[in-house]
Amino acid sequence: MGTVRKVAEEILDYMDSTNSTKRFAPHNYKHGNGKIDYRFGQEWNCGNLEGIDDVFYLTTRSYHYPDLVNKFYNKMVKLNPSLKDISAPENIDKLVLLRGVGSGLHLNDVKYFLENVNHDCKNESFVNEVLSSFAYFAYGLRYPENDKSEEKRQNGLGNDVDFALSPKTAKRVIFNNFYRE
Repeated sequence: MGTVRKVAEEILDYMDSTNSTKRFAPHNYKHGNGKIDYRFGQEWNCGNLEGIDDVFYLTTRSYHYPDLVNKFYNKMVKLNPSLKDISAPENIDKLVLLRGVGSGLHLNDVKYFLENVNHDCKNESFVNEVLSSFAYFAYGLRYPENDKSEEKRQNGLGNDVDFALSPKTAKRVIFNNFYRE
């Protein structure tokens, strides 16, 4: 475990250094949550980290260490002040928030997942669950090259994102109304 902590500390120290951007996640890194299609997600400021893969990678290296999760959370909030708008009082909330950022999710989706469904898609209302299902289905029909299997279509906008989409994002997906190009 000591080596994992050292890696996490090195990444955290590098995040706000004066050095140029650097990738820490292995180049073939496939994280558990996957990433949302960037057009329906949000661009996050990752400091000197190369991108959201590094953010998610760091969550896998720091989750055993509450002090590192807090340090990481504080650095991300400093880089992305809008994250302060999401209630994350406990360490697990901060970790889930950071994993949402590392999956490229939009602020609306991270906030919805933490505050409305309490970290579990099973807590989603029936109406919002149906809306999300329509969004996944519409996305799969519209972008079959990104969504080859029925299983992926049901699990998350092409890349197995393990979060519930907010109703606002689900509607954007259904009507192909991107947050960004």
